[in-house]
Amino acid sequence: MKDKNNNSPPHWAQRLLHWYCPDSLTEEIEGDLLEAFHFNLAKEGLRQARRRYAVDVVRFFNPTTFRKGRQASASVHRYPINQAVMWNNHLKLAVRNILKHKLFSFINIFGLSLGLAFVILAWLFVAHEYSYDSFHANGANIYRVNEVEYHQSGLEDETSLFKQEQEGVSKYAYLPLATGPTLQEEFPEVMRYTRYDETNTIVRRGKHIFSEKVHLVDSTFFELFDFKLMAGDADEVLNGKNRIVVSPEAARKYFGSENPMGKQLEVITYTDTLLCTVTGLAPHPPANSSLQFDLLLNIRNAPNYEKKMTQWGSFNTVLFVELAEGTTPAAFEDKLQRFAGQYLAGTIDYLKGRFNLTDKDNIFELTLTSLKDIHLEHSISWLAPTGNPLNIFILSGLALIILLMACLNYISLAITGAAGRTREVGIRKILGSSRGQIRLQFWAEAQLVVVMALAAAAGLAWWSLPAFNDFVQRELSLRLMDQAPFLLSLLGIAFLTGLIAGGYPAAFAARFKPVKVLKGDTYRYEPRFTRAIVVVQNTLSVFLIISALVMYRQMNFINNKDLGYDTSQTLVLKTHSGSGEDAELLAQRMKNALKGKNEIQNVAATSISFNQGYDIRGFEYKGKQQSAFYYRVDPDYIPALDIELAAGRNFSDAYGSDKTNAAIINEQLAKDLGMENPVGQSIPWGKEKEYTIIGLAKDYHVTTLNQPVQPVLLVMDGSEAGLDAFLVKISAGKVSQAVQIVEKAWEAVAPGRPFEYTFLDEDVAEQYAGYARWSSIIGASTLFAILIACLGLFGLAGIFAVNRQKEIGIRKVLGAGLEHILLFLNKGLLQLSLLALLFGAPLAWWAMRAWLSNFEYKIQMSWDVFALAGAACLVLAILTVSYHSLRSALANPVDALRNE
Repeated sequence: MKDKNNNSPPHWAQRLLHWYCPDSLTEEIEGDLLEAFHFNLAKEGLRQARRRYAVDVVRFFNPTTFRKGRQASASVHRYPINQAVMWNNHLKLAVRNILKHKLFSFINIFGLSLGLAFVILAWLFVAHEYSYDSFHANGANIYRVNEVEYHQSGLEDETSLFKQEQEGVSKYAYLPLATGPTLQEEFPEVMRYTRYDETNTIVRRGKHIFSEKVHLVDSTFFELFDFKLMAGDADEVLNGKNRIVVSPEAARKYFGSENPMGKQLEVITYTDTLLCTVTGLAPHPPANSSLQFDLLLNIRNAPNYEKKMTQWGSFNTVLFVELAEGTTPAAFEDKLQRFAGQYLAGTIDYLKGRFNLTDKDNIFELTLTSLKDIHLEHSISWLAPTGNPLNIFILSGLALIILLMACLNYISLAITGAAGRTREVGIRKILGSSRGQIRLQFWAEAQLVVVMALAAAAGLAWWSLPAFNDFVQRELSLRLMDQAPFLLSLLGIAFLTGLIAGGYPAAFAARFKPVKVLKGDTYRYEPRFTRAIVVVQNTLSVFLIISALVMYRQMNFINNKDLGYDTSQTLVLKTHSGSGEDAELLAQRMKNALKGKNEIQNVAATSISFNQGYDIRGFEYKGKQQSAFYYRVDPDYIPALDIELAAGRNFSDAYGSDKTNAAIINEQLAKDLGMENPVGQSIPWGKEKEYTIIGLAKDYHVTTLNQPVQPVLLVMDGSEAGLDAFLVKISAGKVSQAVQIVEKAWEAVAPGRPFEYTFLDEDVAEQYAGYARWSSIIGASTLFAILIACLGLFGLAGIFAVNRQKEIGIRKVLGAGLEHILLFLNKGLLQLSLLALLFGAPLAWWAMRAWLSNFEYKIQMSWDVFALAGAACLVLAILTVSYHSLRSALANPVDALRNE
């Protein structure tokens, strides 16, 4: 006890004793300690007495005390507490309550299983994305060299998660072919390098003829990267021209069950025909490798290799370097800038002149990207498709949002159930259950529900994985779930979910007063927490609805925007021909073969079709460097695509000069060149040629709508480009017949060449397929989130109805009508839904504004999007709460007031 002079033991020590000591021993032990304290106080003083008291309290904190406590408890209570029996009882009660409240149990398990299934799928995706290129033993020292170009004065690289393409800044992983060898000669830090390129070829062995994408690398490729050979010597397989490494899949395609080693393949490029010997067999790279290949050739076989080795202004090859141990990327990047100033001065001068930059501006940089970061470096264009950190952020956010909403649902519905179990809790407390045991019971129920939801989630994830793979364009599998870290993390998430979901309901039920609840009083509680649940859930719903609507409208805008040319009913046929007379002869034969066919309206030839690559050419005009997208076409190209001419005329075979010196430009190129009336003017092309402009085409989009309209130069000149594609315009409703006719004609005019075709509208749409897929994911997630939110509102409406039964009864007795009761019950929830709109709308506006910034052409976020989202939330809220509201409003008031 505390005396007048405050000569008492330390309070913290007394509280510690009461915390750990069994009630049956507390009085005896505390009495002995107080007696010893007063003895020491009289003999040694207050300070020493308090010290000894604290030491004695700590000394009693040991297993012996607890054993004595259990023995003492056994002597006080008639029956000892058996932990196994207690847990068995908790489990039985949990199962009974789940079965008793089937609807609420289904809602909880369904919502949590959806959330956990999203978490599993998101985890698989995120783990896969971050695993790219992680299997190379020396990967920490391997870097890709990139180039960054600045097209405006005063710019710095400011790309971010939401804005991954910065206007005025271009990033590429393409360098001059001679960069790798020169870097190794100049800098001892470069231990090894390999160049990496690809070329479209025809590969032939006997009757086996296929169009193939062959990858061109240096002989050090297998030294730099950990791709294990199944056959062949890593040091020799690519050490020389006319040697080829094949994958098992390619070997089966050309050699069947034969051993491919030492056998020959004919590789036809647009400049050469190579007879290559198979010197190695390499397994196809794993799915999480940025470098994918089936056929590897030494890069010295590249078309025009020797010529390109002298062209420091031609950026067309990817370069990987292995730096010496201890070399820091930042320090080596500084050396790369000096290297660029020496060897790439022409490019720097071109950029300065083209974009009016000064030496004080950022103009051109060489940068490094670590091998493990390449896949998620979305802002740099290169040969392989990349991942997008924004997609990881979106998918992870969606999974957490849906799981959070499911947890909030469980909390609200568990409180509803707890409000109906007041008598059960009161009786258990009277029979000796402590608050801790009550909390444990409700936590056990929550964990059981989560375990059942986790099992259902695993099944949902397995069932939906094929569709999910189609959405994200990956080959994910559940094999990751066999790994201990993943399983432990998943179980940890499930346990944490149970703690979060069961925490508040457990605390809520544990504070019931047994006397009050057994008297029959309706237990009321402070509703702020459940109001917060409604606001959070509806805020998330509003955010997702607005985001889904904006994405849908943007994709609809892109798909329906006039691109300046007609993509419908157009078949794109790859010719696999080179430049010169061969290409022209093939085009003429194909046109003759299809002439007069009712199914065919037109046949045009071009060097590059849309979304099949780009050919950007630089030239000097009036002392300034300019560039344009360069296309070789024929006279049928503009009519076939229905491109509109603003001035001048189309190409014609009647004018001999059209085949060598004529050009058609678009309005954007005319603007870049400062030409108001371009027809009749000339564009210098090299030192000995110039193109006379015969026509001005209205602007049309040759790139995606993420970018502005690009300058375009159309020529018939065959000296610098081939005719790599035919555009076949098909009559309406005759696609299948036309494809058969085109195939038969192709076999006749180009025997031995594969028949490969696509459709132009599909090629153009493929540019936005990634956006469309992720918009669909957002849409599907929004539907699930709305469903979960509605289930949560359903539970909360039940809470409000239970808490207001007597109040409703009194109002009805006093004459309140049905509409007044419905307004009374629903007004609060509807007000909270409106409040959620005020929170969710600004969040969605900010996020969608950032997303839309990736598009050059985009919709405006008008007020009707927010109004539609708000109206949808209000209508859904009204429909959801109507069941409980009508049930309470139509109930007999006598049932609610009979105990009063």
